[in-house]
Amino acid sequence: MRAVIGRDDVYNHYIDSTQKALYARVLPLREDFEVLDFGCGNGRWALWFAPRVIRVVGVDLSPTMVSTAQRLASEREVRNADFTVLGDGAPFPDGSFDLVNCVWVLKYILSGAEATKTIAEFSRVTKPGGYVAIIDQVNWSGDLLVETEGYYRGRALYRTPGSYIEAFKNRGMHLRYHAITNASPLFWAYSRVQRALYGPAKTSLRPGLRWIAAASVRGDLLTGRAMRFRSGHHFFLFQKEGEADGSERGGIPSPKPGS
Repeated sequence: MRAVIGRDDVYNHYIDSTQKALYARVLPLREDFEVLDFGCGNGRWALWFAPRVIRVVGVDLSPTMVSTAQRLASEREVRNADFTVLGDGAPFPDGSFDLVNCVWVLKYILSGAEATKTIAEFSRVTKPGGYVAIIDQVNWSGDLLVETEGYYRGRALYRTPGSYIEAFKNRGMHLRYHAITNASPLFWAYSRVQRALYGPAKTSLRPGLRWIAAASVRGDLLTGRAMRFRSGHHFFLFQKEGEADGSERGGIPSPKPGS
């Protein structure tokens, strides 16, 4: 987890749990889905998808990350997840995947033309009626270039939610769900106290912390839907135009807020 989020294990656990709780509630997954995890990192998403779908493919620019994801999949005996370095081999054929997942990647593509090209590729490889799910940092009032973002000190561009919605719409993909993640006041109040008393948690979670994080996750599913006009980490679910093959796609539990 520290490889993709940060050094504080309490924070990592909370972020990971919050995002996956939201996905579990919102994504209309089926057992016959094929999933592309774009920017897979160490495989935390691909390995979560694997027991829920027929096949997952993870791609990343970093050979080290791909190697780590392959090792973790082997250790956990996950046999339906493949990992490859982005750009190795031929491009995926049109309509290859029922779902494309992309978490914390688009903000690092600073060029507008490259971001548009990436979104076009997401649409191309998604089956008609399929989905693209993204989580990214946004800035509601306008595009914001951050020169030194967080622990990695890298540059990032926080775009507006509307710019993502419009870019996907231009590629035949329409917004089905939009929510803020990581919004729980309970966790943030607790986290400040924990850091003040103990500093960053660099070992396993202390007894009792998991239920606090679990309660915070539940709070996020409520407060994240209510707090529409706020910058931060946003989740978007887009659906591609066209008829899906086979049986009907699963339902999405609630209407999109903030659209």
